Amino acid sequence: MRECEFEDIHCGISKDGGGSLVLIENCKLRGRFRLAPALIRSLTIRDTVIEMLDLAGATIKDELLIERVRGGSVEAIIKGAKRLAVRDSQFTPPASGEKFAFSLASNDAQEVLIENTSILGGNILVDIGGGPHTESLFFRKSKFTRLDLQYAHAAHLLLEEFEANSVRLNDARIGKLELSSAAFALTLDLSNTQVHEFKKTGGTDLKKLSGLKLDGSNIKLPQ
Repeated sequence: MRECEFEDIHCGISKDGGGSLVLIENCKLRGRFRLAPALIRSLTIRDTVIEMLDLAGATIKDELLIERVRGGSVEAIIKGAKRLAVRDSQFTPPASGEKFAFSLASNDAQEVLIENTSILGGNILVDIGGGPHTESLFFRKSKFTRLDLQYAHAAHLLLEEFEANSVRLNDARIGKLELSSAAFALTLDLSNTQVHEFKKTGGTDLKKLSGLKLDGSNIKLPQ
């Protein structure tokens, strides 16, 4: 779909065959755009304005890519996707006044990348994650009001040139946790989180963060 405008659309894509390659580009999606239940090989949304994207329950075999999107709410707790990526995008509360929410996760994800993206407004709690076999969970040059990563499992979790008021990263199991030029305005909850390697660079200073929680964690801050 290119250069289209829709309002309150429910698109069901056939579950027959091996799944479709879906591209949404240069579109305006007003109201709720629901793309589920569906079996999709890959989904790319690019250069598009979205008010409410609903992918809850969809199966995406390979990749979900959201790129250069301006939007409101996203509900994308999906199945199957091995790679989730959001790049160069901004999400703020919908002009309609509906509840602002953002969730993006696949239990099968091996790679999750959020890059040059902001999800800000109100008291939104952004839920982003992978599954038990996630290799990389990377946040680069991105800003959040509140980010929920509790119970995360990843071989490598990177927060680089990252800003947030609050981050929940409690009860997580991480191979390498890397904080590079990461800033937390209010709280960082690492309670009960276990890591094999912890690396802090680029001026990240957790000692001055009054809202830092390390109870039950094996993370030791450098002296």
